[in-house]
Amino acid sequence: MKKIYKVLCLGAFIVPSLLFAQKPEVTIKKASAAINVDGIGTDAAWTSAPKIAIDKPYNGETVVNGDATFQMLYDADNLYVFVNVTDDVVILDNAGDWKGDKFELYIGLPGYVPGAGAGDDHARQFFGNASQTWFDDATKLSHQNWYGEELWPGVTSRTTDGVSFVYNETVAGYAYEFKINKSALENVDFATIDSLAFDFTLADNDVVGDGVGVRNRKVYYNTGNLQYANENWSAMDLATLKFEKVAVSAKPEVTVRSSSTAIIIDGAGTDAAWSIAPKIAIDKPYAGETVVNGDATFQMLHDADHLYVFVNVKDDVVTLDNSGDWKGDKFELYIGLPGYIPGAGAGDDHARQFFGNASQTWFDDATKLTHQNWYGEELWPGVTSRTTDGVTFAYNETVDGYAYEFKINKSALENVDFNSIDSLGFDFTLADNDVVGDGLGVRNRKVFYNTGNLQYANENWSAMDLATLKFEKVFVPEGDKPMVSIKKASAEITVDGTGTETAWNAAPKIAIDKPYSGETVVNGDATFQMLYDADNLYVFVNITDDVVTLDNSGDWKGDKFELYIGLPGYIPGAGAGDDHARQFFGNASQTWFDDATKLTHQNWYGEELWPGVTSRATDGVTFAYNETVAGYAYEFKINKSALENVDFATIDSLAFDFTLADNDIVGDGLGVRNRKVFYNTGNLQYANENWSAMDLATLTFDKSSSVREPLKT
Repeated sequence: MKKIYKVLCLGAFIVPSLLFAQKPEVTIKKASAAINVDGIGTDAAWTSAPKIAIDKPYNGETVVNGDATFQMLYDADNLYVFVNVTDDVVILDNAGDWKGDKFELYIGLPGYVPGAGAGDDHARQFFGNASQTWFDDATKLSHQNWYGEELWPGVTSRTTDGVSFVYNETVAGYAYEFKINKSALENVDFATIDSLAFDFTLADNDVVGDGVGVRNRKVYYNTGNLQYANENWSAMDLATLKFEKVAVSAKPEVTVRSSSTAIIIDGAGTDAAWSIAPKIAIDKPYAGETVVNGDATFQMLHDADHLYVFVNVKDDVVTLDNSGDWKGDKFELYIGLPGYIPGAGAGDDHARQFFGNASQTWFDDATKLTHQNWYGEELWPGVTSRTTDGVTFAYNETVDGYAYEFKINKSALENVDFNSIDSLGFDFTLADNDVVGDGLGVRNRKVFYNTGNLQYANENWSAMDLATLKFEKVFVPEGDKPMVSIKKASAEITVDGTGTETAWNAAPKIAIDKPYSGETVVNGDATFQMLYDADNLYVFVNITDDVVTLDNSGDWKGDKFELYIGLPGYIPGAGAGDDHARQFFGNASQTWFDDATKLTHQNWYGEELWPGVTSRATDGVTFAYNETVAGYAYEFKINKSALENVDFATIDSLAFDFTLADNDIVGDGLGVRNRKVFYNTGNLQYANENWSAMDLATLTFDKSSSVREPLKT
């Protein structure tokens, strides 16, 4: 008896557990590509969605020849549903709400109470009747439910309150495809929600007029044998719909280095500065698109005021198609500025879009080729360098494709400070569309980052999801700057270019020996010495150079040296053109025709350069040039009148640096530079160019007396 009792007790506990078995769970994936709602369900994205049968007979009912499967996917904003019904006879019966063939989808949103029914505030019901038609494009077939509400026909795509759907009568039955926007689902967030509740019902009622509200149904889950299951609509007991969360890898980061030298915007990208900028591929296919023969790389640099971009595209056929905004070949750069909201799109207040169309031309120097986007706005042609709202760019059609070079002033980027900002958002898109007139807004794209499989990624322009662009910061702690202390001259100095006066013995020879970033000085070496008296700063520069060259063809041609001085009030990084900055220089191998006429040698601005064979005075500066056995030398006497009448007796320090250039190939490139410096190597803050953004060492003035006072008792 004891054994029988135990078995009976066990049975008593098993029965309820069978009645309330665990609800089935269906996990749906995020759509891998855009879905075209056409009632066919053949888009590539549907291949990842399993077909699940609606195959459980509802309690006491019979579906004779009707079978169905459903598939579901989601993206950031929509739930997609495809229902495919196999039915030997497809019937629409207008006599009642449940007559004829149909299917229903039930959804329980957060806050839905199981059993409350489809009329609950947090419940939704979507359905599709078979064999629906339209009389014309505007008039629905007269088919009403019990409440006199018009039912959705669904022959072609229709949109109702955030729901788009298409009906398709197939060879084997019929199908419905739905795109249900989250706005129709209380704006549920598919990216964060764990699950919803759901069920499907299929009705196959082929006897016309057979009873009011007749039902012959199959379901996915609620068979009518469960709690709340007397009627799926009025007391929904639902299965669980879970949302697969796609792990999004960390966004790539690209660090933009500070430009070491000036960049000429010519579309060639051959300036020395570009040598430090890595070439990064734009190589990820956009979801569902194909770029056959187009490849591209980008490079980026910055200075205090500009972002520089060079895009080099290899393309077997370079095409411009004027018939639409996205026709032909092009590239785009997207930037998200501080305050940009991911997914807000390129039209956001804090977003920017820059693009270049391939094969652009100009009719003349003033008239653009007529090429407009969808909004009737003229597009940038870009054959030669053009400036538009702070953006200078140049287009170059190369042997194997085309290239664009951009100089984007910070004024076009909300005056962002590249020296202090941590990062911006960015991405690149390359389009290769070589079939002229092939579809409106056709797109075959590669990108740097946003492949279309990410949140917000349905379209780079309209919902930008961006990588991270960081800016190289090279900060120089104040204590790291070298300090040179100069003495007061012990005797008078004759400025003759020889530096042999006794006073110079007290001034150490200091080397100008640090290579400037990315440059090479082969056989040039130099030292400087400095002294001062009550009214003057004295400088002697002695250069050892195997070949002493003067090249009149440009401002930086041939051999030369420069001295930069920052006076009180000078702002580091402001450049030699600052009100409180001074620049002094001497070109090698200078001569005079006579005692009064200078050699004709001008800089880019048409200003005469200092020759310096014998002592000359210019605006408070006296100097002498001397071509020596080993090279050449300059001796300067700079009166305080040329230095804002600074008082050497009381001032503590000035800022300074030296540059030596050794350029012996006559006519070798515009503005060529091979330099050594005393301090600013081009790897420091503000150091992209000593002249335009000076970062200077410290020059102090030794106030000690050279003669001891008598000992007093």
